[in-house]
Amino acid sequence: MWFRRSRRPARPHLLAVASALILSSCTGSGPPPPDRVVEPVTGEEIPGPLGIRLAKVAGVALKGRPARGPLMDPAGRIRETISLMYTAGFVDPAQWRAGFPGVLDAFAPGSRKRAREDLNQLTLGGSARSLISVTPTDARIVVRFLPDRNRRPVAAVADMRFNAIGSGDGFEVPIRHEGDYLMRRLDGRWLIVGYEVRGRVGS
Repeated sequence: MWFRRSRRPARPHLLAVASALILSSCTGSGPPPPDRVVEPVTGEEIPGPLGIRLAKVAGVALKGRPARGPLMDPAGRIRETISLMYTAGFVDPAQWRAGFPGVLDAFAPGSRKRAREDLNQLTLGGSARSLISVTPTDARIVVRFLPDRNRRPVAAVADMRFNAIGSGDGFEVPIRHEGDYLMRRLDGRWLIVGYEVRGRVGS
């Protein structure tokens, strides 16, 4: 079944204030992640960070044309935040067993309490108990920035699409998760301050 949780304090605001979508670039595939990483203390093999394709980067503004260059570095940092979140929520069984703690690291301090309440919608949730592993088949993100008057990116909406195959004891199930994440730069990191997610485990 689909689950749905809506948290959209600013997606309509972010896009409504812009009169035109004035920059667009396709960046190709992101760097491939390692298949496995060996945990140095226990020696256990764990999945490497999820590789996410940065499908599009765009800027919105009331007038003028945002420079392309200044958007690419923050877009990469947003991809890193979302990658760590989806690795913890969907790909790394050690995180499942621990209750998905790494997911909360992607959220701004003021949003973590709500995200903790919504962990079932932001992750595999209870379905993780029936799964042994998850193999991603597609992970891509579209990032749209809102610049300030000096054309510096101050907020973004990250549109994430994730598809995978979950494997259990003698069975496989499709996994799909979609999220629109409102993000801001806080203390040197791009963190999630609002979200709307939709997902499904199984056919």
